[in-house]
Amino acid sequence: MIIPAIIILQVISKQTNVSEIKIPRVGVREGLLIDMAQQQLKSGVTPVQRTQLITSARLAGRKYDYDAPHAQTVARFAVALFDATRKLHKLGSDERIFLEAAALLHDIGYYIGMTNHHKHSFYLINASPLIGVDDSEKAVIALIARYHTRSAPKANHKEFMALSPKRREIVLKLAALLRLAEGLDREHANKVAKFHLTIKKKKVILRLTGEGDLLLERWALNSGARFFEKVYRKTMVVE
Repeated sequence: MIIPAIIILQVISKQTNVSEIKIPRVGVREGLLIDMAQQQLKSGVTPVQRTQLITSARLAGRKYDYDAPHAQTVARFAVALFDATRKLHKLGSDERIFLEAAALLHDIGYYIGMTNHHKHSFYLINASPLIGVDDSEKAVIALIARYHTRSAPKANHKEFMALSPKRREIVLKLAALLRLAEGLDREHANKVAKFHLTIKKKKVILRLTGEGDLLLERWALNSGARFFEKVYRKTMVVE
């Protein structure tokens, strides 16, 4: 295998103009053992797994011809909202990466059709190879994307009801944030430059800064706020 490996490294060095490549003294076998050990220890999503998951999510997005700038903008807003609302949702780094992956893939259902694209996104995510998560975690990501628009989870939604109560709560909390993140880029034009979120005793205030009057974005946020209010039990005010 050494000759093909040298050829590959030579091509990489020419394409990237690097002067040095460091080769670790490990192979695929060692990597698989590390992954297996991490799964047994249930240590959560590692930095390596995060990179793998986001890379594979972007690959899936490209496969289904997603709007990459919009997806990346929504993902950026989603994780920013996650960080700004930590004391409300009390979730950790694993859930943060699940939200980011769902945000990147929330609209891939348009590849199948405009009608019920959120449902198509759910099926496509479940059918896509996402490295760094198991099937049950991928189901959580798919459901977060599924509920980024339209109706909230219902008792007759069998995929949602199949989750444990803890994971249902995770899906609800993250889907509510994803709806807001989607609203922040409602026109797919990246008009919102930034937002500031203030958490008070009975309400959450979301202030927008950006290009123009942001009327469509405010309308979308007010629409998504109803789901947020139901999940987090706080009134949302968009300014």
